[in-house]
Amino acid sequence: MGKKFGLVLALAFGLQAPAAMAVGPSQEAMKAQYAQIPLCKAKMISPPGSPDVGYWSNALGPDWLHVHHYCIGLAFLNLHYGVKDKFERGWYLGEAVGSFDYVIRAASPGYVLLPENHFKKGQALLFLRKEAEAAAEFRQAIQLRPDYADPYAALADFMVSKGNKQEAMKLVEEGLRQAPKSRGLARRYQELGGKLPLPGMSPPAAEAPQPEVTPSMPVEPVGKKDAAPSAEPQVSVDSQTTPSEPSPAKIGSPPNPWCRFCPDADRPPAQQK
Repeated sequence: MGKKFGLVLALAFGLQAPAAMAVGPSQEAMKAQYAQIPLCKAKMISPPGSPDVGYWSNALGPDWLHVHHYCIGLAFLNLHYGVKDKFERGWYLGEAVGSFDYVIRAASPGYVLLPENHFKKGQALLFLRKEAEAAAEFRQAIQLRPDYADPYAALADFMVSKGNKQEAMKLVEEGLRQAPKSRGLARRYQELGGKLPLPGMSPPAAEAPQPEVTPSMPVEPVGKKDAAPSAEPQVSVDSQTTPSEPSPAKIGSPPNPWCRFCPDADRPPAQQK
């Protein structure tokens, strides 16, 4: 009896082994993700005093403090696509949700990237099959920024997957009225049987596409809405001219033992996640 019981326990723990063995991505993999997004490159890679650090810290104001959690969440969300083991993939997504949620809870109510954090959290939740929670995050992103096309599209796609094309059409139409230049929403509207332009709306005037305010591009500095253009160098998100590469962050070093992926310059544990 004892041997059988021991075998059952061994099998049970063996089945849980993949989850326990989830060690996460390497520092190199995380750094490669940060390097692709100018905001995250400034926060996680560039040395203090670099032009891009100055630009973004000024642009985001006090909420610059929380940006590394967004970057960590985005890295985990992106990297989960390449993970084959379902237990480890779930762990990646859980880390992403936790990181986005930290920003949502800690950032100021008017933080310009708050809608983006709700949207990305919703994406991760949807991958985790937490559909009601994901839909709530998409709707919160829309409420915070009605002209943000991505959450409309994600929520509409979810409704289509559930066979609710009527609700999907309502969402796409609402999104197009708020963001009439969104090609993604226009395509979905036509795929659902709609004909452009929307009733009561004229076709948008042809002009060069305007970028949306996202973490991968500059935003207007906090407190300088009416100020004259700054003479300080502006960092283009697509610029290939960057400051010299710093030495790798000493993650897990004595001055920074509390956050595996946070840079050394961040606050002490009491002010972290």
